[in-house]
Amino acid sequence: MIISRRQSATYTDITCSNNLQVCLINSDTANKAALSMSIQAGHFNDPENCPGLAHLFEHMMFASSENHAKGNDLHELLSKNRGYINAWTSSELTNFHFDCAPSVFLNALEQLIDMILNPMYSELGVEREISAIDAEFKMRLNDDVRRLYDVHKHTVNPKHPFYRFSVGSQEAFSEYSLSGLVTLLNQYHQQHVFGQNIKVSVVLPARLSDSERSKHEKQIITLLESFPTHQQSSLAILENRAADIKLYEQDQLQKIIRVKPYKSTRNAIITFCLPNIDDLQHYKPLLVLAHILEDSAKKGLKQYLKQRNWCEDLSAGGALSGSNYQEFSINLRLTVEGDKNLNAILAAVFVFIEQCETELIQTWQIEEKAQQLGMQSVLSDPPAPIDEATAIASRLHKEPLNELLKSDTRLDINGNSEPQALSAIKNVLACMHPQTVRVYHISCDVQTDRHSPYYHVPYSIDPLDIEAFAKNVGEQIKRFELSPPNRYMPDLYKTPDYPQIREISRLVKGESSCWLAYNNEYGHYKSDIYLSIEHPGMVGSPEALTVKKLWLSMVNEYLETEFGHADFAGLHYKLYGHQAGLSLHVSGFADKQRVFAQAVILAIINFKFEQTDLEKAVKKMQSSLENALLNKPVNRLFFELNCRLQPNTYAHSEVLSILPCITAKKVEERTKQYWQYPFMETLIAGCVSEQQTLSFHSSILELVCTGKRLDKRFTRNKRNVNLLDKPNSELNICTTGSEHACICYFQAPEASTEQTVLVIMLEKLLSALLFDGLRNKRKLGYMVGCGFMPINGHPGLSIYVQSPKTDARQLQAAILEELSEIIDNTNLSKRRVNDLIKTLQDQFSVTHTNQSQFAQKQWLSLDSDAPEKEDERIKKGLAELNLNKVNVALDNLNHQKSYRLLTLLAFPEQ
Repeated sequence: MIISRRQSATYTDITCSNNLQVCLINSDTANKAALSMSIQAGHFNDPENCPGLAHLFEHMMFASSENHAKGNDLHELLSKNRGYINAWTSSELTNFHFDCAPSVFLNALEQLIDMILNPMYSELGVEREISAIDAEFKMRLNDDVRRLYDVHKHTVNPKHPFYRFSVGSQEAFSEYSLSGLVTLLNQYHQQHVFGQNIKVSVVLPARLSDSERSKHEKQIITLLESFPTHQQSSLAILENRAADIKLYEQDQLQKIIRVKPYKSTRNAIITFCLPNIDDLQHYKPLLVLAHILEDSAKKGLKQYLKQRNWCEDLSAGGALSGSNYQEFSINLRLTVEGDKNLNAILAAVFVFIEQCETELIQTWQIEEKAQQLGMQSVLSDPPAPIDEATAIASRLHKEPLNELLKSDTRLDINGNSEPQALSAIKNVLACMHPQTVRVYHISCDVQTDRHSPYYHVPYSIDPLDIEAFAKNVGEQIKRFELSPPNRYMPDLYKTPDYPQIREISRLVKGESSCWLAYNNEYGHYKSDIYLSIEHPGMVGSPEALTVKKLWLSMVNEYLETEFGHADFAGLHYKLYGHQAGLSLHVSGFADKQRVFAQAVILAIINFKFEQTDLEKAVKKMQSSLENALLNKPVNRLFFELNCRLQPNTYAHSEVLSILPCITAKKVEERTKQYWQYPFMETLIAGCVSEQQTLSFHSSILELVCTGKRLDKRFTRNKRNVNLLDKPNSELNICTTGSEHACICYFQAPEASTEQTVLVIMLEKLLSALLFDGLRNKRKLGYMVGCGFMPINGHPGLSIYVQSPKTDARQLQAAILEELSEIIDNTNLSKRRVNDLIKTLQDQFSVTHTNQSQFAQKQWLSLDSDAPEKEDERIKKGLAELNLNKVNVALDNLNHQKSYRLLTLLAFPEQ
């Protein structure tokens, strides 16, 4: 038995009789059971002449199986029991994962194993899944991440499997007959699906009784042992094709690759190709280097580049990695000036790296990082069960469980290892020089001379002119400096000895409301502070919204310089706009949090900007809005839906038209009003006393309300919704690209608890059936869904499809036809409705798994005078449902008797 680095779970490592390794996790915080199954086979195992077969294999697992021919059974089971299932294929792994209520976990596992162990590779199923893969491929043709990946793949060693196309498409698979693909899939399955090649991780809630847990664990092992044991004599284990092949030949390094993006972005990615550094991982050299490169010190690299208006942001970290390769990248979001001064930027980067290697990095910085990792291991919120299971199952292929549990937060500095840790970092730095670099320059202004073969991305590849940027190394690049020891590192880790209860109370009412959501159940001294400031000057027109966004952009830029180091020490802030004003969220260790929050608020209030700051913010917003107009059609439609139904929300085109008219004087005049006695609402959630909360609220009130009251009647802005005035209305937009999309949004007649629970029930009944009908049977597209979508508390149901080949009008007709067919063929029984009611009641009875979730839920529910009762109202409303009410709601939805329908259609520009 291994005790976790978090005391909230135990981990048991078991090897089954067929050599399948499974990690059983007993979690005190999990509210659902979860499983992840990882197969050591991925894109690198594609046959050389059939790219995308591993991806097709993943899809075919969901088609049909020996004992579940329908193929949608598991999706339906999970959707009715708080569950979710998904899968992914990477270069070396294929992963299947799901979560659900513990009561149906064994049933779900039996179905998943049947899917993977006994798939039915029918020609009809293969044809259908190829159509889905092709839709997925076409949907992302304009995705700049995929486009850059395509360029990357085709600028590496052609002998390496990374070079090959991995997604698959109709054209790629057309080289084979359907029967030929069935044969290849059977061969692939035989080669890779066996016990020794599979790792499984299971999370079970600790609240299961001993007998239930014992039953689950025995049955899990029994089911997993149904996978065959690999026979060396009949089938040799496939060696990783990439093991002896270099990712880059020498002549593919020291290159600059210029890429023309789809959206208007300007980036430089400086990638260093490193040797294998697995033996250095105990010292976390890449993690320490990323932290140092991202340092916001005023004399650090990031601020040096920002001060010259060359970059908007800098991030760093480990990039592409595999069995015998490792990359480290510095990512720069460039300005227009930075786009023109890439050589000077590269010069600064290499000077900084050289100074790091010779003098900048000291052992105390490594000690501080080790302290931060240790603090994180003790005080971080536990991950969601499905995320924990997936991470562990995937990593078990490379490291044993006892090492894996320590590796995230282990940084060896004990005893004599500090010099070794410093030496490990310097060894990596010694590999980061011009001869090991590849620079990706991504800009609409670059000159290109070729196209990538699958995503048709314009790019060029040229030798990196070292002399050109070496000329920039001179007196203009001064000595860099890093930040001093972090003053925000917390002193108190343990929770004070307060009562272990959970309750929420309103301490102050009126024009400055204050809430305390006391919670001491998670065993650490953390809290969340939410502050909302609302004023009429922040809302009411596109100009008010534009000014607020520009001001927030400038303030956030300033706050990063002033308080960026707090994040490293476990104090986090987020300043953002909302429909009625702006909000500040501060989270972290409570011993310094309230003082930190006061400092941030004071900095916000006293913030002064220069004309150049506003000009940068305008350019940044303009670029962001122009890029938003290039988003996927279905994303555009959801934004338009929110604009149509939410007051004080405006279309991108409206804001773009106003941007040129915004002057520094307008911003100063409007933002000065924000502090003239606004409405303020405060929530502190966590292990904080009533006295501490009231003291904090009073101090913040004194800081915020600096001016005279403008309107004594101004109170919290009501979160209204625009009600649809017609039974059936329509909104059309034109989009870039070639895909069509449609959303059918059904708005409930009123915002009552009864209507809310009815729409939740409708989503539960229809979601899996609509997904199967629209995506699998009708083959309309890859992006298909149905969801409960309340807008400002008003319930609604959205059904959406994005398609590469079907016209938006046809999508609209198909959605309504499929909905009608499902409802007409649905013969609900009293027992089924009662089962669904019980499942939903269980869902709303689930406790929060961490402090952050608890705090966020309380904050989002403050529209109510008793926010802690929201779940109770939902459960009570569910208890009052019956078969007749659900049937009436289905009929009303089908014939739009009380639900009002807004159809949004996206058509490609001609």
